[in-house]
Amino acid sequence: MYNKKIVMCIVTLDKSEPYYIDFNDLIDANRKHILSIVKNNLISSYLIKNKGLYLLYNFHKNENSELSPYETISKIVDEVKKIDDIKPLPDYALEFFDEIKFNIKRKNSKYDKQKQILEEYDDQEYFMSEINCLMNEHLNRFFGITEKDIDETNNIKYSNDKKDDDKSSIEPDTDSDAKSLPEEKPKKINKSKTSTK
Repeated sequence: MYNKKIVMCIVTLDKSEPYYIDFNDLIDANRKHILSIVKNNLISSYLIKNKGLYLLYNFHKNENSELSPYETISKIVDEVKKIDDIKPLPDYALEFFDEIKFNIKRKNSKYDKQKQILEEYDDQEYFMSEINCLMNEHLNRFFGITEKDIDETNNIKYSNDKKDDDKSSIEPDTDSDAKSLPEEKPKKINKSKTSTK
């Protein structure tokens, strides 16, 4: 089933020869673009989870405000792991909270510095920026794409873009395909004049 060549043959009345589309070539040529589309769909889903993780962080931080910053983040990490056991979270979520815990642990005797680290993540914009950055890095690594690949696929011009006549479209160049096929006018189909009673 795998590594089989997929070719679609299109037969139309206005062409004398069938038209062949090699899907393997289309997929290979547009691999990075396809992966970017899948990545963007995952991002939409993960952004909702990231907002939920912020709410979870904020709730447990407020619930454990009497504890030291390290004990607080340890409790939050434990809660995230419990959730992950019930319904798996993306890998970057656990890594994100572990990084916060590690950064706090590094400031082991500096209570004010530890508290400052946690307070940075109280700001929702900062929290979301940091977790979204880590999410993006994980997805790029998973799909084997770089930011340069994504920029290239964002610059693709589609055939209905009237602004530029750039030929970097992912769609096949229909003008060159049409030139390779002989031109024929559609033939009229004569209907017989038989009546039915």
